[in-house]
Amino acid sequence: MSRILAVNPGSTSTKIAVYEDGKEILKENIPVDQDLISAYKCVLDQLDHRFELIRQTLLEKGILPESFDAVVGRGGILAPIPSGTYLVTKEMTDYLAEAPRGEHASNLGAFIAKRFAEMSGCRAFIVDPVSVDELTEVARISGAPEIKRSSLVHALNQKAVARKAAAELGKKYEDCRFVVAHLGTGITIGAHCGGKIVDVVGAKADGPFSPERAGGLPV
Repeated sequence: MSRILAVNPGSTSTKIAVYEDGKEILKENIPVDQDLISAYKCVLDQLDHRFELIRQTLLEKGILPESFDAVVGRGGILAPIPSGTYLVTKEMTDYLAEAPRGEHASNLGAFIAKRFAEMSGCRAFIVDPVSVDELTEVARISGAPEIKRSSLVHALNQKAVARKAAAELGKKYEDCRFVVAHLGTGITIGAHCGGKIVDVVGAKADGPFSPERAGGLPV
């Protein structure tokens, strides 16, 4: 039997799930105290608090925190990379700690996964981080020749929804074309073609405003 812990830290909550042989046996949404986390200077300062909330939740549900064969966390704002599954390494956590491309709760995913993996003596992974960049060269063109567009997108949810839609159509994701909208505290809209997110608009740059993003502004 294989047991996997999945952790998805977001702005307002931390979602976790536990799978045994591919079957979901636990799914929890752990709210985040906004007054508490607003007191922290940076996102990484939330690590101990969020980790402990997850650990307590697992124990309350009768699951030992050191009983996993693999742990996967939501990927944060890394350097631009293709979509996929990545092993959590020191180089990755060092980059996320420095946060040269910005801070976000998703940056905690690799750190939380690593802690639980160390307890279980297994490996930690991230999947489809928000820094997934698969834009076509045409999509990189902006209105100023010296500025190229890049991608910051809710790739984890976008890819999961697109794969689910493809399966419902009886097709492979790679053979489909979709427009996918992630509607959360941040909004991103992605054009999917050939298994890649080939263009994207997001609320941190040229996209729509959202509950926590200003979007493109007429200035």
